[in-house]
This record gives sequence, C-alpha cells and structure tokens, in this order.
Amino acid sequence: MKKILSVVFCSLLAFSMNSFTGAKAEENDMLYFKTIKSEVADTYAKETVYDFLIAESTIKPILNEKITMGQGIYVQETSNESIPTYYYPIYIDNKLTYVYRIFDDGTGNYTGIFSENFVDDLTKYAGNTPEDAPIISLDPQNNQELFISDNGTTIVNSKTGSVEAFRTKAEFRSASAFKPVDISDKTSFFVKPQTRATSYNYMLNINIVETQGSTNWCFAYVTATTLRYKGKNVRASTITNYFNLGTQTALSVDNAKKYCKTKGVTYDGRYSGSITNSSLHGYLRGGNPVHWSMDVSGGGNHALLIHGIEGSRRRVWNPWYSYSEWSVDAVTYKSAGGTTMKTRGYGMYF
Repeated sequence: MKKILSVVFCSLLAFSMNSFTGAKAEENDMLYFKTIKSEVADTYAKETVYDFLIAESTIKPILNEKITMGQGIYVQETSNESIPTYYYPIYIDNKLTYVYRIFDDGTGNYTGIFSENFVDDLTKYAGNTPEDAPIISLDPQNNQELFISDNGTTIVNSKTGSVEAFRTKAEFRSASAFKPVDISDKTSFFVKPQTRATSYNYMLNINIVETQGSTNWCFAYVTATTLRYKGKNVRASTITNYFNLGTQTALSVDNAKKYCKTKGVTYDGRYSGSITNSSLHGYLRGGNPVHWSMDVSGGGNHALLIHGIEGSRRRVWNPWYSYSEWSVDAVTYKSAGGTTMKTRGYGMYF
C-alpha cells in the first residue's frame, strides 16, 4: 500500500513505516500518534513550508520529486503555551524525510524550523496500533521530548530510550483532551513549491562527523567543525584535551581564540544581539561560518553554527544532532527535543 496519512481512527495520526529502528519510513506497518487538529497551525504550515523546500533544494534536488506534507502532530508543553507546537511530516517521493516544526516565537506568532531532525524519533517511538498511539510532550525542565502512551500511565524518555513510570500526570494535558477529529489524507497537503529569486543565497558545506552527546562542549564542537571546514584536522576532543577540560567544563571564548590562533584562524567574537542577513551573507561569502550563541530557557547557554543563508532562512547546525536545519527566526531557536533558546550574540571565524 502507499505510505499515506490516512483517516484511520478519530484523533489518531497514522504513518506508514517499515520498522522501529529509526530508518526512513517505508511502505509496510502503520504506526500511530494522537493529535489535535488546528486549522490555524495547518494554514501557517501550508503557507510557509514552500520557502523551506526551496531553500533545501539549494542542497538537494528535491523539487522534481513528489512532495507532500502530512497532518500536523500536536505537541503539548509542560509549561504554559501561547499557541500550540506542531510537527508536520514531509514526504519526498513517499518517504518520510523531513519534519517541519512550528512553534511560538515568543510573541504569540508562529515561526518554523525545517530539517531531517526528529524523523528517526517519529519512526522509533510511534505506536504500532491505535491503542498504543503516543502523545508527544515536551519537558522544558529536562530539555527532552516524552512519548506518553498507555492512556498516560507510562512514558518513553527519548534521551535514554527507557520506559518510565508516568508520575507527573498533573503537569500534562490528559489523553481525554484529544477530542475526535477528522485526520485528512496527506494528499490534501500537496506541496508544489514555486521557485523565486532571493537576495541572499550562499552555503558552506561543513563536515558533520561528531555530535555533542552528554558533554558541555557545544562551543568546542562548533569550533572544531568550523576548523575542519577550513582544512584543519580537528575534533572537539582535540580542543578540549589541549586545555585539559573535563566533560562538564565548557570551552571559553578566550580559549577558543587561543586554539584557533594555533591553527592560523582568528575567532572574532562575541558580539551581542542578532547578526543581520546582509552581514551574515557577507561573512559566508568570505568562507567564514558564524557562531550563534544562545541563552537556554531554564538557564545555561548553547552554541550553534550558522553555515548558510537562503533569503531570510539560515542554515543552522545544533551540535546535539547530525543534521543541519533551516530556521527563519534570527532570535529564537527551538530544538527537535523541545528546548527553547534566545539569541545572546555571535562570533565569526576568519
């Protein structure tokens, strides 16, 4: 059978996927999520996904393929939410390939992030029957997504993969809040992108060979990836070993400058606020990736790497993941695991 989001059960979102291993979705088993339909979210997603697909086409030739978008999966927050978060599955030639995440930008309006991140989790943690269809929930205190199933009595912790007792029930919207809705076949979300001219369009092809894991070395991963782009044989651990940093000790700006200098590269930062599109375009055309410094909700900070621009969309790498993402927001970023971040500043590598 064809892989579609079909009308299979009231309030259930069905995916056709072939396994629980995190592979791209194929045509066999039906896997399920619970959702709540939102016309506002659907309208925003349908009106804005085109530009992300066009941006992605600058990297991969997807525009000549059949492109469809499935019904959005409602993602509940454990904190108060202004407008609800939704994850929209994007199919390329009938394969689940991308997820378009839309969420509150902090002003009560939607913004979005488009990437291959979270595709594996959708495949791995979906229910294989309507009865065990999970609800996706975000836990900002622990910076993780939870997959709540079995009528809200157990959860899957996506960071550990373990099944845990569901003891914080009062913090979550109960399963009964997921009212019966008519889940449309994904053909109603047929996507036919239109090409357009853009004033900013430049991409640096970074080599993502490692991810951050449980360390505090995000800035070291960003710096190492930049240095590899500039032809240096460097890993994050190469930098942290140079300064004898423990796994929970972050790389400082001063140490980043010192290490880059040993490789003949200058790190210039950090500047406060958001970098403009025109400045970003200029730095990228010069072969210089940009470090994006973020304040994390709930405390702490995080380092991202900007290595491309297409129109107003920026190509961003989060060291937590093995794929880069398209983000349209120059101020707010929300990870595939639900962690919200706000711009602190930026720096450049020359």
